[in-house]
Amino acid sequence: MYSIALAIIVLVVLAGATLRGMLASRRDRCRQAWGELRARLDRRAQLTDMVADLVAATVGERDELPARLRTARDAAGAAGRVAERIEAERAFVAALDAAFALARTYPALQANQEFARLRDERTSHDNRIAAAAEEYNEAVAAYNKAIAAFPARLVAELFGFEPEARFELHAEGAAS
Repeated sequence: MYSIALAIIVLVVLAGATLRGMLASRRDRCRQAWGELRARLDRRAQLTDMVADLVAATVGERDELPARLRTARDAAGAAGRVAERIEAERAFVAALDAAFALARTYPALQANQEFARLRDERTSHDNRIAAAAEEYNEAVAAYNKAIAAFPARLVAELFGFEPEARFELHAEGAAS
């Protein structure tokens, strides 16, 4: 009788340890994917000073856009958690979009070869960010699904595994 109870306890402990290991592995994959995505976001942010300087030289220092662009970039870089970074990135992308949209109003800016190079570089960064965001979101989906399923849910609650946020720069439900 005791051997059956002991065997059941050993099986429950082994199953719990296995589930915890699986959840930790999936959480680590989310963290790795987030690190890659964050690095790509930071690389795009490096364009900011050059874009802001070109805009300021073209439209004048009185325009608040160069300062808004730098402020939004700094806020995005300082954001810690994923949800905070998403909100800060939305503001940064809006400021960056506004800076590149100025080319339609200012022909001198549109004709500037450096500005055209920066626009192309931004497009390249955006494509890399989209690929990294997709990889991150896939890792998050697998992790969140794993911690929601029984019996892993019990282990997740016991060891503090929390759901991760998806990276969506656009409105809720839109593709990133």
